[in-house]
Amino acid sequence: MKKFLLSIAVAATLGLTANATKVTFDFVTESYGLERKQGSVQDGFLNPGTEIKSGAVTITFNGNEVTSNSGPWRLWTDGLRAYYKQSPSFTVSVDGYNVTGVEWTYAQSGIEFALKGSDKAIKAWGGNEQTVTFECIGGSANRAFTQLVVYYDQTFTPEEQVTPEAPEGTINVASALQLMSEGYEGAATVEGYVISITEVSLDYGNATYTIADKVDDTSGLLVFRGKGLNGASITSQYDIEVGGFAVVTGELVNYSGTYEFTQGSSLVEYTAPANSQKPENPTPEPEVEEWNVAQALAQIKEGFTGNAIVTGIISDISEISTQYGNATYTIKDALTDTEGLLVYRGYYLEGEKFTSEDQLTVGDTVKVSGKLVDYNGTLEFTTGSSILSVTPAGIEGIAADNAPAVYYNLQGVRVNNPEKGGLYIIRQGNKSVKAIIR
Repeated sequence: MKKFLLSIAVAATLGLTANATKVTFDFVTESYGLERKQGSVQDGFLNPGTEIKSGAVTITFNGNEVTSNSGPWRLWTDGLRAYYKQSPSFTVSVDGYNVTGVEWTYAQSGIEFALKGSDKAIKAWGGNEQTVTFECIGGSANRAFTQLVVYYDQTFTPEEQVTPEAPEGTINVASALQLMSEGYEGAATVEGYVISITEVSLDYGNATYTIADKVDDTSGLLVFRGKGLNGASITSQYDIEVGGFAVVTGELVNYSGTYEFTQGSSLVEYTAPANSQKPENPTPEPEVEEWNVAQALAQIKEGFTGNAIVTGIISDISEISTQYGNATYTIKDALTDTEGLLVYRGYYLEGEKFTSEDQLTVGDTVKVSGKLVDYNGTLEFTTGSSILSVTPAGIEGIAADNAPAVYYNLQGVRVNNPEKGGLYIIRQGNKSVKAIIR
């Protein structure tokens, strides 16, 4: 839809003489007898028929009836805000004269007004009427009028301008700013160097920064709360640095005179600056401690809580639950030790669930990975641990036996070619054990 733009310079070009009169309502700095609201208050809406005056000009505001928490108009911190779902409208009249022109500006795009009875969105009107009324014809958000200018005592015809077409491909910052100065707001992809950074928010995964065509430019195009590459969250202060080259895609808007990418843009490409402060070799994650049972118990008693790997012998099995796929058992360095480490509801090899109650046996040596805690005086692996390896009890005796080994799976079926990593029942001579083939 075409937008109609008007400026004082245009008015002068059209021949308005020094005798022509205009009155400017500035809703950002002046209240005109209204109460300015801010924050999350739910009152302050203007009742239909509310009037404000400046000189000979009167503006009357109308719309839906005001309720306890809604209405068509309210004076807010950014101007006179119109609530598009409440059918806001306004009427302009001048004592003793006809209205010959009206123009207005919004704090931000997202709402549209038209001459009453028309479906064409405008920001300026020219004619010669005793009164003239404008109605909201649509919107995507509640937006504020920052200024409204009324002309009278002279014929006034605004110049019609067509909003520039959306740019194709990637454009530079100068082109983007030029398009916006001509009234363009909408989708675009713009490339430039990061010349300043206002904020990098790791909590919200976005950044506010400015891009320009040259690294040493002092002004440019603001990127407000933009995301990282392909819309991903920004997770490090090094994801965007001054001097980096960025290609940004999103929606360009004129927000109260600031040309910017509004919130929700993302990086298409990004090249870090030559002097990037990002560490070449980020600090690696700390390695998980690996202890025997005695060492693990001593660490927990000293206040350690965290991930660890502990190797020990199963001294007691409280439960192997095939219903929940976990097991609770105790491990020690030697079966004769008086103190052990509880493994509470841990899983089987590599986090798999237990499917049989005979998958562990007292005397098996296990290497367990998980989180160590002191739970009300019980030193344990908390729920969710898993077994990295298991060496069944008696495996050392088999190694010394010269009898041939015969392999069976856990269902008792003989296996001629056991696979590495598989758990089998091994019969050798008069001994039978479970073991993982290495």
